[in-house]
Amino acid sequence: MAVAYVDKKWYIASNVIELTDHEIVLTDAPIGRAVDAAEEFGGVRYYSALTHNYEIVRVGGDTMHAEMKILKRLESLGLLEQCTRIGVSKPCCPQCKGVLDDWEIDDTSYHAVMPGGDRWVDPGIGVPLRVTLSAMGML
Repeated sequence: MAVAYVDKKWYIASNVIELTDHEIVLTDAPIGRAVDAAEEFGGVRYYSALTHNYEIVRVGGDTMHAEMKILKRLESLGLLEQCTRIGVSKPCCPQCKGVLDDWEIDDTSYHAVMPGGDRWVDPGIGVPLRVTLSAMGML
């Protein structure tokens, strides 16, 4: 699973598991535990942080990694450049890490070995102009 908070909305995706609204509401309950009103994480208050403020991202099919699904969706909404951080439940693979690095998006963890039998699907979001210019020696 992966999650990103962009433009005051949560974007949530999974690799293979089909997420439902019911599961998001159940997840929101423990996140929304009673806390000091000033306690925040990433600028967002815990209490009811997800309910009525999320989108389950369903682009890319079962083979696209969850973090790439989120980037693909944000790109389609014109919000990709606003994404600065993404959380993942399992470490990112090397290809996903490369895309996140190109877009200067911080991730929570990654590993250097591609999972066995995995076929990585490119989200087709290209690379930022600065990366292209740098590769051409223009930066």
